[in-house]
Order: sequence, then C-alpha cells, then structure tokens
Amino acid sequence: MSVNFNQKRELNINLDILDNIRTAIVIINRQYDYVYSNVAADDVLGSAKTIKKIDQLSCEDISIKSYIDDIYENEQSIMLRDLKFNNFDRLERICDCNISLCHIEQEKCVLIEFNETGRLYNISNDQNLIDQQKATQEMVKGLSHEIKNPLGGIMGALSCLGRVCQ
Repeated sequence: MSVNFNQKRELNINLDILDNIRTAIVIINRQYDYVYSNVAADDVLGSAKTIKKIDQLSCEDISIKSYIDDIYENEQSIMLRDLKFNNFDRLERICDCNISLCHIEQEKCVLIEFNETGRLYNISNDQNLIDQQKATQEMVKGLSHEIKNPLGGIMGALSCLGRVCQ
C-alpha cells in the first residue's frame, strides 16, 4: 500500500491532534496488545501500561475485559459512565469510558476512550455535602428555637385551639 505525501501529512496531523487532546485514546487488538495509545493514556492508565495489558485493569464491580469481548462479538459500542478503576500505578481514576470497534489495516481493533471525570465527580459530591449541611443547620436552628421557647409554642397552640373551639 503506497502512501502519497498528502496522506502522510494528514496522518501526521491526525496523530499530533490525538497526542495533544486530554481524552485518553487506546487502540488494542484481539490479544489486548496496544496498537496505539496517546500521551493522555499514559497519565490515565499509569506508567506500567507498557508492560501490562488493558484487560488487567482492576475496575470496581465490572470486568473491562468482558466489555471488550462483547464489542468483538456484537460490534456495538458501549459507554460506561463514572467508571471507577485503579490504574497500573494503583491510583484511583474515575472516567467516562467509550468502547467501540474500529478497523486498522483490515484488522478488527477496539478503540477505548477514557475521559476523566474524577474532578467533576468530587465537586458534585462536595456540593451535595454542602447542601446537606445547610439543611441540617436550618433544622437545628428551628429545633433550638422550639426548645428555647416551649411555652411560647404551647401558648400559641392553645390560642389556636381556643379559636377553633369558639
């Protein structure tokens, strides 16, 4: 297969783009060997990526290997939201993960995209905790007022009851 100058230039431009985006891109073959991975993949997967295969990732509750095998069988893409896993350096990562089939030189390969969402996930959790804390503070304020002034609450209830009885 001959490649002309323009095709080589386009290929180099595409590889430059892939190497400079924040989304981790990994392409693997049927034996789980890396066909391609960009710079972001080194960060997400860890430095041991060069000696370990992608099917050795330890994910929470699921096996990424089973999803990859399903892609080869069914040829349907899948998206996993907030996938928690420990990378090869044993650091916890939280990513949205797209897994799809692609063809490279007539060979079926799997394209895996990891888009880190850990920061957003932590921000969301922090916001939920802040909201819960505010609600708790309001409830405590209301309760402390009732505890401080029980007679006022009782007198108010009696006056309401008196109006109803008349």
